[in-house]
Amino acid sequence: AVRSAVPRVDMLVNNAGLITFPNLRTKQGFSMSFGVMHLGHFLLTRELWPLLQQAHPRGIAARVVNHASAAMMGGRFHESLFVGDGEGDLRGEITDGCLDFFSPATWSAKDANGMPAVCPVVGGYSHAKLAQVLFTHELAARAVAEGAPKGRAVVVSAVHPGTVRSAIVPLPDVIVRPTAVGARVLLFALFANYTSGSYIDEMLGTHDLIQSPHPQAGRPEGSWF
Repeated sequence: AVRSAVPRVDMLVNNAGLITFPNLRTKQGFSMSFGVMHLGHFLLTRELWPLLQQAHPRGIAARVVNHASAAMMGGRFHESLFVGDGEGDLRGEITDGCLDFFSPATWSAKDANGMPAVCPVVGGYSHAKLAQVLFTHELAARAVAEGAPKGRAVVVSAVHPGTVRSAIVPLPDVIVRPTAVGARVLLFALFANYTSGSYIDEMLGTHDLIQSPHPQAGRPEGSWF
């Protein structure tokens, strides 16, 4: 519907988010957190990519902002994901949902190391957020390699707005950031000047993803990003 309704897309913000319990899968069989917070964003970006590349009359670059999180530091994928079409740990084979201490039905939730998945520190949430960081890096690299075939560059970033009052993680308001403060990070990502592929933190600092201390934060070789 979007592709037939508008001549171009100037800004795309991928920000679907949730905390899931074990044994929840998408229709295609993927873990729910990975499906919603990564694969959905991947598909939407792919579908809108031709509109993002459409030239702007004032020569303004398009923006794609992927909401990641510092929680990606606790995320891990099986190494097979980074070789060919390997699927690794995408259907809850190892990482499966998040633990809720008050719900015994969720106590089976494990992270990639087989430890209790205390989200968002580790587990399915971190799994998906790491995927968004990898996606950002790969998309930025491909955009540069592709150039601007329709006359327009696309600037890509991943953002960590900080822990804000989103209700995704049940924390008291006194220890999380007001939503408006988190929104400033998004506005920075949409309008500031920085290198495409950057990771933007809650203090508006920009970082090169290749230099990230996370062992899997470099450019992936698999087909999921």
